[in-house]
Amino acid sequence: MTLTLELTPEEMRRIEAARDKGFDIRGLIRGLIAGLPEPPAASSPVASLNEKDQSALAWLETRLSQALTDPDEIAKADAELRELLENLNANRVAAGERPIFPE
Repeated sequence: MTLTLELTPEEMRRIEAARDKGFDIRGLIRGLIAGLPEPPAASSPVASLNEKDQSALAWLETRLSQALTDPDEIAKADAELRELLENLNANRVAAGERPIFPE
């Protein structure tokens, strides 16, 4: 593949000076390209998302992989949550405030 790059006269002078000093300009450019991140697979729907959305999806995938699937564990977690909300409401009532969590 051939790539044409428009350079300013100053950029050309710098490249010519570097080449005169023995720098391998093609090697430098290829090294820069090799350091670029791999593009995502074209068939992936995630490939078209911006970096922020991709990060959000990765976070969700992590959370889903940690999600409870055992019915007994889910029931236990639900009971713990109900108890926490009841205690928070009780503290609010004791302080003369209205409860904020539905019962």
